[in-house]
Amino acid sequence: MLDKNLSRRAFIQGAAVVGSGLTVGIDLASGVALAGDAPSFSFPNPWLRIDAKGITFVLDKTEMGQGVLTAMAMIIAEELDVDLEQLTIETAPADRIYGTFTDLGVQMTGGSSSIKSTWHPLKIIGATARQLLINAAAKIWHVEPAECRAESAIIYHDVSGRRGSYASFADAAAQLPVPVPTFKNPNTYRYVGKSRNKMDAKAHVTGVTKYGVDTALDKMLTCSIVRCPFIGGSVKSYEDSLVKKSPGVRYIIKLPYGLAVVADTYWQAKKAAELLTVVWNEGELGALSSASIRGQFEAGAKDGGKKIRHEGNIPKLGKASKEIIDAVYETPYLAHATMEPQNCVASVTKDFCEVWAPTQTPGLCMEVARDITGFSTDKIKIHTTSIGGGFGRRLLADFVAEAVTIAKEVPAPVKIIWSREDDFHHDFCRPASYNLMSGGIDKSGMPLYWKHLIVSPSILSYFIPQAMSAMMPAWIPVCIGKSIGGAVGSGFHGLIADDTATEGAKDLTYRIPNIQVDYHQVDPGVPVGFWRSVGHSHQAFMVESFIDELAHLAGQDPYKYRRKLLAAHPRNLAVMDRVAAEIGWSRAAPKGVFRGIAQHSSFGSYCAQAMEVRVDLEGKIKILRVVVAFDCGQIVNPDGVKSQIEGAIIFGLSAALKGEITYELGKVQQNNFNDYQVMRMNETPVIEVHIISSDQAAGGVGEPGVPPVAPALANAIFAATGIRHRRLPMRVL
Repeated sequence: MLDKNLSRRAFIQGAAVVGSGLTVGIDLASGVALAGDAPSFSFPNPWLRIDAKGITFVLDKTEMGQGVLTAMAMIIAEELDVDLEQLTIETAPADRIYGTFTDLGVQMTGGSSSIKSTWHPLKIIGATARQLLINAAAKIWHVEPAECRAESAIIYHDVSGRRGSYASFADAAAQLPVPVPTFKNPNTYRYVGKSRNKMDAKAHVTGVTKYGVDTALDKMLTCSIVRCPFIGGSVKSYEDSLVKKSPGVRYIIKLPYGLAVVADTYWQAKKAAELLTVVWNEGELGALSSASIRGQFEAGAKDGGKKIRHEGNIPKLGKASKEIIDAVYETPYLAHATMEPQNCVASVTKDFCEVWAPTQTPGLCMEVARDITGFSTDKIKIHTTSIGGGFGRRLLADFVAEAVTIAKEVPAPVKIIWSREDDFHHDFCRPASYNLMSGGIDKSGMPLYWKHLIVSPSILSYFIPQAMSAMMPAWIPVCIGKSIGGAVGSGFHGLIADDTATEGAKDLTYRIPNIQVDYHQVDPGVPVGFWRSVGHSHQAFMVESFIDELAHLAGQDPYKYRRKLLAAHPRNLAVMDRVAAEIGWSRAAPKGVFRGIAQHSSFGSYCAQAMEVRVDLEGKIKILRVVVAFDCGQIVNPDGVKSQIEGAIIFGLSAALKGEITYELGKVQQNNFNDYQVMRMNETPVIEVHIISSDQAAGGVGEPGVPPVAPALANAIFAATGIRHRRLPMRVL
């Protein structure tokens, strides 16, 4: 049986994920940061191998439909000067070296950081390897390197007609001093900047791709877990006599928060688990409800908040304002609702642990297994599978902790599969928020002051305690890492402002002379986590809706109003101008059609959206068209960028119109896609994506398309109906 003192929170494994571009070189052999752009590295190295078997690129990010496998392969192939088809792509194992290209040193895929953080390092790896191979060939042929050229994994010496494959020079190249890389001229690029289908598309559509849930091992057993429906609840007593008699059942394992039924097949485990009779301890949150949560937020708002951004002197401005708006904006808890439910396979023997998981954080999975088994990392292997939807949910490793813990008790590999209901009832939701907004305009209609008080839970206070050991050197015991993480995590309770709660609000881009942004942390006890675009996902709704309110108060066009306030932010202004031009803002909309507009910058990228809606005879809103202008700096695969933005629009519309997790008597009320709905095909509007060409550093792509969706829609609905929606979801379809 399991340790009775092991709490559910002990299973929570997560990471604070905020990616950014790497600004120093990396010693790829040791992971030590170097000054300058040219790194020293071994050849082969953890990302690239060239030998008699071919050219292998090791992908250190997780492919979950976002196209990172293709984009990163395009970068390495470009500078290495090989055909994409010549690359064999392997998924990286869990190893701390693969945390090199992230801010926190944690091996992960999230924060729209994959291309943003790896673009330059991969260019260095490819270009340096290419030059090393040319230098090796030149030395063997007794010619100058400048006389040689590389093309499609072949080195040529045109004068003598000699040629040789990369593989034939790899050993010699490994013995040479590392040169300063010379990058290709972008005008000669074969791949980067050009649209290309995903390299794994055929495998996806033909069913070849193996997701975590597809993992099957010899003698593997399957587990179904009956979890306490109350947040923080536990098992009080249970009756399992009928379960023990059920076909295929091998083990019943008591967990602090539930019971695990292990059987030969999933269906046997699930049907047997339904026969359990359990009496639950409801815990401290047994009376929690959405109404009581809102009450906690309202009370917190009365206490004010921690200063985040204060400019000017707002208290003296009330009388100077021609008119003032005070408003309350609210956003709900949201589920990740991944198509592939959480799952994991684990095998634990007396001296080795092996895990197969659809995870965004292999590094954290390694720490989970190290903590639970007590094994050193050389006795643990993490296999990262393809993912059927992440959206931040799989930055956690709670499902991995479950599998490893149960596998310790079972002399066979064990697969755990969450039901769809498990996924909704035990998710780590996007935090809800309660916002007090206040603004005033001067005689010309321009904003005179802006006040924004944010009341919400802190994501980092949940995750930092669990993630700290993965951020620290491997020789530091997990228990020490957790202790330090606990101290840091507790600091977020009123002492440290959580950037994930205030991002998108504190960095307001509009030129307003007096700004006040404050944050008050309130934690009702609902487990929270990273959700696609994190704080930007709701702060953009508040900011872009409220600036629209000020424009209306001033009696001015909302697009032109924004233009006047964005002079200091040319990239924000550029996407605004482009989207206005593409939707025809300067021309009257067709009869019965109404428009709304919004812009927001996040993850190093800039996105503006304009929507057209119509009100039908029953008063329902029909979304006709969404036009997007997007600037993410340098682009690897334009088609991949467009696909990500299209997906973000549908994702954002689903949340804005339908998404909401509610609580009653300590329980989540939503169960499946019947009561937590997403956009259906017949509801999806025409989506037009216009990518702005840029030579700026690469920004994020997967997340920046989400934040402007809700405010653009809300502003269009206001134009159509005169009704200002200040709470999500809007439920107007």
